Amino acid sequence: MAEVPPLVFWYATEKCDMECNHCCYPAKDRSDLSTEQAKGITSQAAEMGAKAFAFVGGEPLLREDIVGLCRCCSSGGMVPHVVTKGESLNEDLAEDLSEAEARVTVGLDTFTHTTADFICNEARMPQVSRRALRTCSRCGILKGSVTAALKPNLDEVPSVLDKMPSEADRLVIFGVRPSGKGREVYDEFAPAPKRYEDFMKEVAKGTEEDRWEQEVFVYDPLFSRILKEEGRDIESEGGRVRQIGKYLDIDSSGNVMPCLFSKLRFGNALKEPLKKIWSGMEDDEFLNSLRDPGNLRGKCTRCQYNDICGGCRTRSFRLTGDWFASDPLCAYDPSES
Repeated sequence: MAEVPPLVFWYATEKCDMECNHCCYPAKDRSDLSTEQAKGITSQAAEMGAKAFAFVGGEPLLREDIVGLCRCCSSGGMVPHVVTKGESLNEDLAEDLSEAEARVTVGLDTFTHTTADFICNEARMPQVSRRALRTCSRCGILKGSVTAALKPNLDEVPSVLDKMPSEADRLVIFGVRPSGKGREVYDEFAPAPKRYEDFMKEVAKGTEEDRWEQEVFVYDPLFSRILKEEGRDIESEGGRVRQIGKYLDIDSSGNVMPCLFSKLRFGNALKEPLKKIWSGMEDDEFLNSLRDPGNLRGKCTRCQYNDICGGCRTRSFRLTGDWFASDPLCAYDPSES
């Protein structure tokens, strides 16, 4: 029997009110699923026993039925999470989301106008982010923030985390992924491997010294190795990033993915039961081969951390064309250890 996925991610829409240059979602200009189709997906996730359901995008708040969908999740025993840039969030909507028992994560890459203009062509984004954080805090729905670790903002990220409201309880940092528009601008937006390594070490030091009162989660398998090198408990500190295919991700058309950024698809939740698709993914030969560190190539074959890191398989494939290649963003040299 396949394990129940604890969290389901769904790209609720491809519509967005921002134009972030590094957006990693490979939008295809597809129309949104209907309310009934969306409810069918949330119901299937609840029936599987998922504990949480995350609405991502695009901008999920552009769906007029988002509050109703959140209610469906909470009535089905799942905690509904909404990830937003905040432009479409107002007090009335925040109150409705609170009534639906939703938790909101605000996408927040910088508080600097110049950097915001470079990243998303919106110099006013710092004001938008601050307003969204205040609104969520007042309404009691703030879960935390999600920040992309990019070349233009890498020096700012720790101070961005410093300014998060005390009501937040989880701060997520995403390592850059070369998918969607992010593939086109990867060289411009991806930090050099050594600089990224130093950044992750700075974050690891900050968490060890309790610089932030919130849980800080770096959504990149390379961070697992950083923690392990320092003798830290990976599992208790949120350092182990899920292996590909260990959570359940669904695109805006209902196609099931093993990773939010992957081009792989394993059936469609509108055409066959989600539980059946999930079970098939658990047994899929190719996915299991990706999870096996013995199949990795390049310097990963010599790395003593390949069982707890293994690099980002999607990033490796997007940049090298080989699913099993070593992660190009990894600066670690196992021959020097």
